[in-house]
Amino acid sequence: KPVSGNFKATTTVRTRSQSEPDQPPAAAIRLGGLMARDPASDETRMQNYVHIVVGNGPDGVLAVEHKTTTNNNSVYEAPAWSSSDAQLRICRLGSTYSLYKRPLGSKTWQLASSYERPDLPETLQVGADVYSPNAPPDLRARWSEITFQRVTNPPSCTSDRR
Repeated sequence: KPVSGNFKATTTVRTRSQSEPDQPPAAAIRLGGLMARDPASDETRMQNYVHIVVGNGPDGVLAVEHKTTTNNNSVYEAPAWSSSDAQLRICRLGSTYSLYKRPLGSKTWQLASSYERPDLPETLQVGADVYSPNAPPDLRARWSEITFQRVTNPPSCTSDRR
């Protein structure tokens, strides 16, 4: 979805193995979540985005990965997470992107990371992100919904009021 200005995008995402639907993704790098991306990435073939995703991370354990990618060069962390499910949020205030996570049912957002990205344009593509770069993909990601809201200050990034 094209989104301009200051916003927060929030979702609940559940990732599972496609072949064993009652199990989390079994192999490394099977993730789903949210991305805020420069639409020009399609034309330039240079990827520019931030994202936060949950599932089986690069180390082969359940994780919430947060990443910033500038001209195809990524910096990321994927700290271990207790589940293949999470509530995830991206909040943009000016050129600052704050990425949040919390366990399902929790009332408290945890800051996963914050990135300064003055290079990203005013209008971004924001929405669902899923990836599994290794064969076989064996991933199913489900989003309950993705909500978009305007924000005006840092406290509004962690507020759950609609």
